[in-house]
Amino acid sequence: MIKKGFFFIILVSFVLNAQQVRILPLGDSITRDSFHAGPRPDSLFTAYRQPLWLLLKSAGYMIDFIGSDSSGYGAVPKFDPDNAGFGGYTTEQILTLIKTGYDRNGNEITDGPYFNYYQPDIILLHIGT
Repeated sequence: MIKKGFFFIILVSFVLNAQQVRILPLGDSITRDSFHAGPRPDSLFTAYRQPLWLLLKSAGYMIDFIGSDSSGYGAVPKFDPDNAGFGGYTTEQILTLIKTGYDRNGNEITDGPYFNYYQPDIILLHIGT
């Protein structure tokens, strides 16, 4: 089991080297948005990403959320809305996306494997619920 402080140790090592940390929030609907009290626009989908981004930025970390989706761009306070949250995707469908760059409907999201285009330093993975 990974201890809570492990994530921050990794970030500190990147910050000490004065590099921006590229974080890929990857997963299913909980990565895209975790609020289920009625319909809302994509611009307000934040999930755990907004509080995490605000916490890390306020601590002085240089971070960049990356991914092919942008949701939460209208949220206040503002945060980096980039992510790879795919609502309704199964573990196998996310694996196919990672390997091929194609979504579950056969649409090309990236030209080749997903990680060839989005090259994260850290992956926050939440799938299979």
